[in-house]
Amino acid sequence: MSNSRLRITITLVSVLLVALATPAMALEYNPGVSVGQYVKYEVTENPETENTVAWFRWAVTAVSGTEVTLQRTGQFKNDTAFPEHSAIIDIAAGTANGTAHTLLPIQAANLNEGDAIPPPNTYKINKTETRTYLSIGRSVNIINTTSSTADYNMSLLVVFDRASGFMLEMEIETTQNEPVPTTSKVSDIVAETNIFVAEDTIIGLPADYFYAIAAIVIIIIAIIAAAAIMTRKRRRIVKP
Repeated sequence: MSNSRLRITITLVSVLLVALATPAMALEYNPGVSVGQYVKYEVTENPETENTVAWFRWAVTAVSGTEVTLQRTGQFKNDTAFPEHSAIIDIAAGTANGTAHTLLPIQAANLNEGDAIPPPNTYKINKTETRTYLSIGRSVNIINTTSSTADYNMSLLVVFDRASGFMLEMEIETTQNEPVPTTSKVSDIVAETNIFVAEDTIIGLPADYFYAIAAIVIIIIAIIAAAAIMTRKRRRIVKP
């Protein structure tokens, strides 16, 4: 009888473990930003042209469902203002103002290595790791890819903040093969932002990892305790 109760207890706790763990692992495309958050980027271009940008800034002006409205401002290196531009980005569909784009300046929050980037069948996250930006360690998602044709070779690196989904860094290097091999390189990197205070971290890890681990530990302790109680009851029953 006690063995039966022990098996039932372990089964129920195991089901609970799966129920708690599954939401943490489920792939969902949800915004991780709020109105007023922004990222300002410093731009480096080699070689420079008359249209080289000095810096630009994306700021969140609205969030509704999976849609994030961003406003872009900036300045060219000749001190003229960068044209202002607004875009409604659907992070679940991978669109800006209704048009699909392979890479957007903001993605869903809390994605992980191997997760796909909308729209479908384009990019996926190659790696999730910790990098330092503005002297702060952040959990980031990295897309690193190359492509080539008979005319050019291109390498692309994009780094997204995992907690907010905001792009922190992008680097594109292109080599044109004809008529003379020519290489150009453009990089954008975060120079100023207010998103870093939004990440809830514990001992350097995102808090959702900590809470998931804590829940698993608690459940394991519950299983051990339940087994111990059932064993004691069984001993009492069989004791002469």
